[in-house]
Amino acid sequence: MRFALRLSLPDRRGALSAVASAIGRAGANIVSLDVVGIADGMAIDDVTVQSDVPADILRRAVEEVPSVVVEAIRETDTFRDPTAPLGLATEMVAAGSGAVPLLVNGLIDALWVSWAMVVAASITGPQVLHASGDVPGIDELETPWLPIEDLRRLNRAPWMPAAWREQHDLEVVAAPLSQRNTALLVGRTEGPRFLDSELTQLQRLARIAVKVEVMAGNGNGGTR
Repeated sequence: MRFALRLSLPDRRGALSAVASAIGRAGANIVSLDVVGIADGMAIDDVTVQSDVPADILRRAVEEVPSVVVEAIRETDTFRDPTAPLGLATEMVAAGSGAVPLLVNGLIDALWVSWAMVVAASITGPQVLHASGDVPGIDELETPWLPIEDLRRLNRAPWMPAAWREQHDLEVVAAPLSQRNTALLVGRTEGPRFLDSELTQLQRLARIAVKVEVMAGNGNGGTR
């Protein structure tokens, strides 16, 4: 089995070595490691491991290391590529018209979101303009949070489809597109919580997609 873990550990000499030793003792091998952030004396690392033991045993082994927290663990078939957001931006620039749909589908791998969609408010109700696969409960979606001017996290609320509210680990983020009543909506289940650095990447990618669409001659910013 292959698992992706996001770890919070002290940013000090020996901490990562202790984590690696714990992973080895549990019956797993590290196959990739990326430092995604450092703040307040703690490092946030994304680690991919090949494991002979299930996730719960691996989590317990890692968290036996003092001050180390497994923020999220999920089974995966791919490696986390820290350059993926840059690669997606490059693809959108090359594509020109159609950058927004490309963004929606590309975010699954670029930022490891579970799903993404573009939704617009209208007098007849929400309109889903683009959506990746596996977005649950689209028909029940409401948009009292539109219009939106800045990227923000959206807390669990009655406007969410029942399938969203039933997922206790779901996190939803919205980023404005070219019009205030149109937004990019992304969801992530099974963690980890979006880091501020990831939200910055998401906002930049949304702005690039809109800019590329406009420059390609699509004056509505790729929302149709």
